Formats: sequence, C-alpha cells, structure tokens
Amino acid sequence: MIAVLVAVIVVLGVGIAFIANGQGEVEVPSVLQAAPQAAATARAEHVISKSPTTGACIVVTKDPEALLPTPYQRCSSGPPGSGQVSYIVRWNDDMNTTAEYGLVFAPLGPGQTQPDECIRQLGKYWMAVMGLGAPQTPCAAGFTFIKAP
Repeated sequence: MIAVLVAVIVVLGVGIAFIANGQGEVEVPSVLQAAPQAAATARAEHVISKSPTTGACIVVTKDPEALLPTPYQRCSSGPPGSGQVSYIVRWNDDMNTTAEYGLVFAPLGPGQTQPDECIRQLGKYWMAVMGLGAPQTPCAAGFTFIKAP
C-alpha cells in the first residue's frame, strides 16, 4: 500500500505544493497556485484581440510582470477576439515532463489542448497546465488529466 502525502511548503516566501507517493514528487510551481493579476488578464485580452486566425507564437525573454520565469513561449490561437493564449515554460510539442508548465487564458473556455496534459482551473478565465509525471502519478495534486483529442 502506498501512502499519499499532500503538503504545501513555503520556502523564502515561495509556495510549492507537491504530492509524494513513494515513487517521487510532482512539484507545482508557485506561479500555478492562483490566477494571475488583472494586468496579466488585460495583456492576454490584448494579445487575443490582435491574434491572427492561424495563431502565432513568440519567445518571451523579458517580462517585467514576472507572469512566469523567462524564457517562456506565448502562443495565441483562434479567431481574433475569441481565441486563447498559452504561456508555457520549457515548451516542446508533447508536454511529456512536469518541467513543462504554464498558464492558459481562455475567455470562451478551453480550446484544443496540447497532447496529454494536466490542468487546473485557476479562476474564471485562467488555467494552469503541466506536463505529465510518472505513470503512477501523472498529475500533481489538484490537477486533472486531460487526454489529447
């Protein structure tokens, strides 16, 4: 029988939640613990309003608002005014490691997700996303596994 431990640790003012199952830990970065501030929401709305219908990605190397640790990839998708914006740290195409994580702003609800990933609703329009952990614990505590379409 494997015991499951869920805890929140505060180290130097930075909270990290984790789940331990004897097989390892899935850490949740503190930036995924709550919805971003209003300024980040306004910025995401602006990105959506200027988004081409085919989507666009850029690499953010400087972020004075510190939405996520830089560098991260910002991608917009969907028609202008009704799409979504994703912000992903250590990105690749298959979200196959918990080191890949980020935020998605989706005012009309989640669009097409990345390949298999773990998500957690952070507020009305924001979701936290993480790549997969070990097969025994694919998602961190509070996250739900979403199978790719």
